[in-house]
Amino acid sequence: MAQSNTVRLVDDPLLGHSAVAARAFKAGEVILRQQPLLRLPDDAEDCSSELRARSKLVLTTMHPGQAVREGSLDATFVRFALAFADSAPSVQQELLSSCYSPALDTTLAGTMAGASAARVAAAVAAFLTQESNLKGSKGSGSGGNKKGSSKDSAADAGASGSGQGQQQLLSEATLLQALLAMKANAFGSTIYPVACKLAHSCGANNASFTQKGGEGLVVACTDIAEGDIISSCYLEAEHALASAPYRRRELLQRFLFQCACACCRGR
Repeated sequence: MAQSNTVRLVDDPLLGHSAVAARAFKAGEVILRQQPLLRLPDDAEDCSSELRARSKLVLTTMHPGQAVREGSLDATFVRFALAFADSAPSVQQELLSSCYSPALDTTLAGTMAGASAARVAAAVAAFLTQESNLKGSKGSGSGGNKKGSSKDSAADAGASGSGQGQQQLLSEATLLQALLAMKANAFGSTIYPVACKLAHSCGANNASFTQKGGEGLVVACTDIAEGDIISSCYLEAEHALASAPYRRRELLQRFLFQCACACCRGR
């Protein structure tokens, strides 16, 4: 996994694999500047015409006679699957080994939002790993990363050739793990290998995350001591100020985890 001399990763009993400060930081100081691991087409504007055509083919085959709207879970997971299958093997391996992927147990499937995401991801993974569907979904290797330049993403380099044919090597379990990992770790349409390890809190945080010029930037909001867990709020301001039930539902739908921060627990 990509490491940084300013951040190290630890296993926290409550937060899991988390980023902590490798040294002290002053408020306003840049903690981490990172290139994306993978760009994901999460809406129609992010899709190349080739990827959009491939996605439409898969969706019409999965749901014959039905209109699947853009932005639906089905459309999102199909595009995620095709982008993952087109990416370089090294990118696939890093995403699978380093990114949080929720287990399909009562933690995720025991809620309406979690069950919906899990059900759709499982259906897409099962459909695309059936041998009869691989030819229809495998593309030329362009990957559909419309917004990413070659320097912006490791996946872009692999998508031009080394990713071709990778779908034939993916098992249903592997693709399902990848889909859930991508859904849980993406900032918008981008996954950053270390920045996705920032802890979330709906309340006070010591860092903020922004995307600028194709890079992910983590900036200290307060003074941070060496060894402190680095945290930010995954939600936009209008959502972060909403009620705890709303915030927890939003986080579950968008990032597939149930928030247990002090604010959501009423502390």
